[in-house]
Amino acid sequence: MVGVGPYGHTSALARVCLISWNRSILLDTYVKIEEPVTDYRTYISGIEPSDIHHGLPLDLVRKLVLGMIQDKTLIGHGLKCDLKALGITHPWYRIRDTTKFPAYTHTKGEPQKKPQARKLRDLAIEHLNLTIQDGNHCPIEDATAALELYKINYRKWENLVKYNIRKTNRLLNGTKK
Repeated sequence: MVGVGPYGHTSALARVCLISWNRSILLDTYVKIEEPVTDYRTYISGIEPSDIHHGLPLDLVRKLVLGMIQDKTLIGHGLKCDLKALGITHPWYRIRDTTKFPAYTHTKGEPQKKPQARKLRDLAIEHLNLTIQDGNHCPIEDATAALELYKINYRKWENLVKYNIRKTNRLLNGTKK
């Protein structure tokens, strides 16, 4: 994301990355931004003016992403913001977001508090012994870390999703159990 509007406080999508289960890069592209960028956030994003100047139009990026994620499980960190920036939706039961998974909303060894989203950088260090975002963010590195976090809790995560699907179906059918 880069900043647009006064003081660069409004975020605009500048780069999109999708990887496969085996970490192959499926899509890595910059997005052409139609309004003036007032803060490239280079110190965090790594985005330079020349990157988005040659980016693809958002409509095309949206179509590419939609085609790639249709009928697929989407794994990531903070996916709500990413999907909103792309202007797309995805079924809840096909989303695995590390900001929402209970095992990743508490710090190991600390008393349980109200669940809250944690930084991907912290989760990667704590659960993967991996240092990421040391300087600029790289969406490939971030996607890989989120995928690996999913893989280490795959069974628990999928059981939780199955439970929530059954619960939702019971509510929709008006049954209790």
